[in-house]
Amino acid sequence: MHDLPAEDQRRLLDQKGCIVEIRKLLPHGYLWLSFVDGTEGFSALPADVQLVDDISTCIDGSKLGQAFLDQTPIAGVWFSHRDTVSVVAGSHTGAVGELVTIIALQPEPKFVVETSLGIDIEVLQSEIERL
Repeated sequence: MHDLPAEDQRRLLDQKGCIVEIRKLLPHGYLWLSFVDGTEGFSALPADVQLVDDISTCIDGSKLGQAFLDQTPIAGVWFSHRDTVSVVAGSHTGAVGELVTIIALQPEPKFVVETSLGIDIEVLQSEIERL
């Protein structure tokens, strides 16, 4: 088995709609895959999976939220679960808190932040900075 270079590891959509990541290239062109739910398994041939660039087209809100909670890398998302952030733009400017979940990817990632006052607010990725 050979580890794939990081730049070659891509998110995939299998025929059942599960988000996966290529972990290893196996003999005869088969793949070892890591699924968003944390499980791993032997794959069919690469022709049996479809590359996706935008997981929002193939993942519902609950699976997106779970992927974020599990700290599964999500293309285009710059932050992780429980990152401490400061709101630097928008109606909540000045608020500080922790990222609780992600609720949308389009038109840009949108998060729920639990503020230091215990209030949940919704913010766009462009409105926050990591502390």
